[in-house]
Formats: sequence, structure tokens, C-alpha cells
Amino acid sequence: MNSNRRAFFQQLARPLQQPVENRLTNIDPVQHLLKRATWGVTPDMLSHARAIGAEAWLEEQLNPDALADPIYDEKIKLVPMWSMTREELYASYFDKDYEIPYGITRGVFLKAVYSEKQLLGRMTDFWRDHFNVSDGIDYPAELMTFEKQVLQKHAFGKFRDLLIATARHPAMLMYLDNFVSSKEAPNENYARELLELHTLGVDGPYSEEDIREIARAFTGWTTHMSTKDGFFFDEQMHDFGRKSILGKSFPAERGIEDGLHVLSLLARHPSTARFLSTKLCRRFVADNPPQSLVESTTQVWINSDGDIKSVLRHIFFSAEFQQSAGQKYMRPFEFIVAMFKATQDEVTEQWALDEILQQHGQYPHGWSPPNGYPDVAGAWINTGGLLNRWNTAMTLTHIAHEKPDEGWGLVSRIHEQIDNPQTAGELVDQIATRLWGAPLSGPARNEFDAYASDGLGADTPMTKQLLSRKMASTFGLMMASPTFQWR
Repeated sequence: MNSNRRAFFQQLARPLQQPVENRLTNIDPVQHLLKRATWGVTPDMLSHARAIGAEAWLEEQLNPDALADPIYDEKIKLVPMWSMTREELYASYFDKDYEIPYGITRGVFLKAVYSEKQLLGRMTDFWRDHFNVSDGIDYPAELMTFEKQVLQKHAFGKFRDLLIATARHPAMLMYLDNFVSSKEAPNENYARELLELHTLGVDGPYSEEDIREIARAFTGWTTHMSTKDGFFFDEQMHDFGRKSILGKSFPAERGIEDGLHVLSLLARHPSTARFLSTKLCRRFVADNPPQSLVESTTQVWINSDGDIKSVLRHIFFSAEFQQSAGQKYMRPFEFIVAMFKATQDEVTEQWALDEILQQHGQYPHGWSPPNGYPDVAGAWINTGGLLNRWNTAMTLTHIAHEKPDEGWGLVSRIHEQIDNPQTAGELVDQIATRLWGAPLSGPARNEFDAYASDGLGADTPMTKQLLSRKMASTFGLMMASPTFQWR
């Protein structure tokens, strides 16, 4: 790294420890919406959203079945397992199921980078954390169906339906050991996480006795290979006795109805509404969301019976959301996807993608504890994390572009994103448009103008020699900047 670029990195590092709302000027509400509701803003995406309006764009995203997705549909063919049924997965990967987590990672990555259904991907990612299941379970084929048939399928529906789908799924049953829970030995793992992480929250209104009683209610919820979805209710394992849960009496001699009753009770509990509303506001608005927004979102949740679409509409068009520009720090997976969307680089080797994700510490289903990956900046901002981000930004630009034969498993496309800039300022504008959908202004732009022009100013003619020295590194430095990493 030359001294010029090193000094630039040092300058960028200082403001990275806090939100950068003061570095952004002329906030465009449509651009702001897209920054939060997508994996990365592109010029075409921003142009389309401005043409039809923010409300219409959000409705398109909330109804993804009506969106054509030709590029993603073609790309996902690279991962044949992604389109397989549960039966086909078991048949095709019976003796090589270790490949399935890699296929899930590749499929999630391709969907994030290439799909038009951006908010669906973002919400699936939210639910993947909320209902975390790690890739350490014994039958990874179940992770694939959990991803597609539970998290993605119910991402915009009623929370109650999603909660029931997660409770029945073999991936969750195995991950939290409920598949072995019986009347002789009720396992409390799922009951505890159901209350603490999935519904009421760790400070919710429940007792240790409620956990024990809920564990009894879910005895017999297990798995069986012969059923279509892998779920099986085993009456021989179920505790048919009377139960008392959250102040409600559950009569004796009920079977699967016990568990379903618990799930409905929890899904419609006011504490669940508040807990989930807080988490959604944290994900899409700010690490410490305004209490006013949490309160109003909770009320929308209650009034709509946990309708996710209604809740998202409320959050994205709230005054608090409009005032939150620059308040969210990209998590590693989001940062990596946003860079690939901007550069249009292609991964030619699975190992290259796996290596990048492993270095940054976030990949789908890679979090072992049941609470999901952290969702606040403080969990990700550290010296090693920042260095990894800078290195990856330069790998996707400077290295991939100038050293394509060094085995990085990448094909650089950044030269296709730049169209014969006449000045250093035009180069910066073109790169900014790839990164944010539109040029920057004010202090956030001035730093990049200075770097691209060797300190001579935005109007400096962009000669071929200067372009060859500055295009890739400027692209990388802009992606490594606080302005890009904070949304």
C-alpha cells in the first residue's frame, strides 16, 4: 500500500466509530429508503423508485411474487440444490450433505446481489437471525428447506404463521433438541428460547414455571423421515396432563393442540408485539431506535394482528425513519453484498466467497448461539473488522482489476462501471453513482476529489495515465469510507 493511500485510510478511520449523518448532505428520502430496504442502491433501482414514487416502490417490494427476476433466475442455476425439494436434497446429497451449507451460502449471496426482490432478502435475513438455526445440525438438508419454506415463504405474512412454521420445522426441532422431548424427560431448550428470543423477550412476563409447562406442551413435537415436511407429532411422547401457562389453564387430554395454543397465545401477546417492533426498528432505523417509533410500531403490530407488511409500511414512512440517515452501520454480509452490487464483480470459485465471508465473521446460519448475529455497530467495529473491510474493498477493486491472474477467484467488472470520465470529479461522481445511486456532495465528496486528482482538485483532467492509477483504488477507497459503511 503506498503512503498516499495509507494516509487516506488513516483519515477515514477516525470518524468510523460513530454515525455519519453530518457527512451526508441533501438527504433524498427515496434514496434513504432504498439504502435501508435493499442490500445496495443501484442507479437503475433508484431511477425506477423515483419514477414511480417511494410508496409504489415499497408496495412492489412487499409483493415479490409479482416481480420478474430474470437475472437472479439465471444466476441461481449455478446452485442446483437451491431448487430441490426436501426429498431430492436427501437423495442427491445423502453421502455429501456437508456441501449443503455452502450451497445455502451461495444461494443467499446470489439472491442478495442479483434479485429484484431486495426487501424480501433483507427480511429473510432478519428472520434468519431472529429464529437462528446454526449449520451445525446433523441434517443440513433441513437448513435449505428452513430457509426457503419457512423464513422466505413467511417473511411478509402474519407473525403467528411464521412462528408456527418455525416450531414445526425439523431444523428448529433438532437445533433446540425438542425432537427428543418426551413426557418422561421434557426438554426445556425450545421452551426457553421460544419465550426469551422468539416472542416475549428476555424481560418478558413469564416465570421458570411457565418454561417448564411450555416444555410439557411441546412434548411429542418431533421429526420423522417418512412425512412430507419432516414434522411428526408422536402421541406416545406427549404429556396429556393439565397445564397452566402464562395464567391460562390448558385442559388435560389435549395433544398437538397444547403447542398450537401456546404459539397463538405468544404470537398475540403485547410483549411479543413490543419485542419484535423494537428489533425491527433496530434493524431498519437505528441501534437505539426512538421510543416514540417503538411505541407506534407496537400499536400497529397489535392492531394488524402481527401483519409484517403493515408494520414495515409504518416503519419506513415514519418521521423517525426519515430522520435516521447515517445511523446504521452495515453488518459484514450487508457490506460485502453492497460492494459486489456496486462493482458487479463475479465470484468464479466458491472458496473465494467462503474465504471473504469467513474473514468478516458473518455467513448464513454460521452463528452457533440461538440469539442470531448482533445487530448493532458496536459488535462489529473493531480494528480487525475495519482492516478486513479495507482489504476486501481493495481486493474487489484494485487487486481484482490489476492482478486478475493471481488466483483470487474473482472477475473484475469495475472497468465496465466507469464511462470515460474527463475530470477527477467525474470519476468520483461515476463511482459514487455506483455506490449510492447518485453523486455525493459536500465534505463527503471533497476527500475523494482530492485523492483522485492527487490533491489538484475536481477539475483536474483525467488523463489515461491518471485514470489507470486512480480508477480502481478510488473505487476501493470510497467503498472503505464511513460514508459507504454507515447508511
